[in-house]
Amino acid sequence: MTAPSPSRPVAARVYLDHAASTSVDEAVAVRVAEVAAVTANPASVHSAGVWATREVERARGRIADRLGVSPEEVTFTSGATEANNLALKGVVWGLGRTRPHILVSAVEHPSVLEPARWLAEAGHARLTVLPVDAEGRVRPGDVAGAIEADTVLVSVQHVNNETGVIQPLEAIGRVCRERGVILHVDASQGFCKAPLDAAALGIGLLTASGHKLHGPKGVGILYCREGISLIPLLHGGGHERGLRGGTLNAPAIAGFGEAVRRYEAADLDRIAGLQARFEAGLRKHWPALRIHGSGAERVVNISNFAIPGHAGKATFLELDRRGVLVSASSACHSTKTTPSPVLLAMGLSTHDANEAVRVSFGRPTTEGDVDTLLSALLNLTLEVATCP
Repeated sequence: MTAPSPSRPVAARVYLDHAASTSVDEAVAVRVAEVAAVTANPASVHSAGVWATREVERARGRIADRLGVSPEEVTFTSGATEANNLALKGVVWGLGRTRPHILVSAVEHPSVLEPARWLAEAGHARLTVLPVDAEGRVRPGDVAGAIEADTVLVSVQHVNNETGVIQPLEAIGRVCRERGVILHVDASQGFCKAPLDAAALGIGLLTASGHKLHGPKGVGILYCREGISLIPLLHGGGHERGLRGGTLNAPAIAGFGEAVRRYEAADLDRIAGLQARFEAGLRKHWPALRIHGSGAERVVNISNFAIPGHAGKATFLELDRRGVLVSASSACHSTKTTPSPVLLAMGLSTHDANEAVRVSFGRPTTEGDVDTLLSALLNLTLEVATCP
């Protein structure tokens, strides 16, 4: 008997969860298909392999240019989770010291926080978790105060995936340079969406992912500044200058490079207008509304808000039923019933954190999508208010 096929989700009228994952740009999909059509391993020395290698290196160059670094300092991975694990574990193991000290901010993505905690629990490192202010920013003074004689790494994200808050990396980088400590930055949410010059900021390690900017899933990068020694997570074959074993995913890498090439300032200008339209509409209908992180500099594609008296999970599920897809928190947290650790770290109560909803815009988003969301929110809150 043939097993039944899983049913497809109901077609969404509006997709507003681009911080979780973006749709693949049509031109990117074409580029992926073109490279996938050539059967070749980039490590092979025949003509097809050389062609695949050229595609990989073209993508590496585009990504390096956007980061302001050398292509030789960019390593391809399966995504930002692998890259973050390689960055943290690779540094700690590569130094050969006994339980060096690392600092990680309280609002990092789980792919940073969990490896850091594992390193501490397994006895490989000592860990200090840095607090944040009410807007979710790491204070440079706290970084300076927490650095000890054996501190080797500070990990602070570029942009928070739940609130869109941009961290003060220039000041944090200055502290790290002065104290001789490596700065690791998870740039998955901010890459191409906010200014980021890794070399100028003194960043030693940086990670990013293709599917956050209309590229394919399953591909990411680690920038490792020349002179920093890492122990690989994956050994074998000498790929990526011995730093990451495994046959390169040339189609996805080419798609990542094309996605970076196609993400332009004009996209951000238009998306900024959508965010302003949405948040103005929210404030018009719900004057008591909270927009988390609104007192700090944010990227233009994420709005994290709460309507007092309305549980975020219930709002998110009801919008889903109506064909409008958003998130109650980050994608990696949305299946849990516990409140967002990011919002709790910002000082929100459990009750207030549980009211949060994240809306995130992408290049396909239109003004009509924003208006549809606002209308759906208004209707469902009115329905809740009139329920007996």
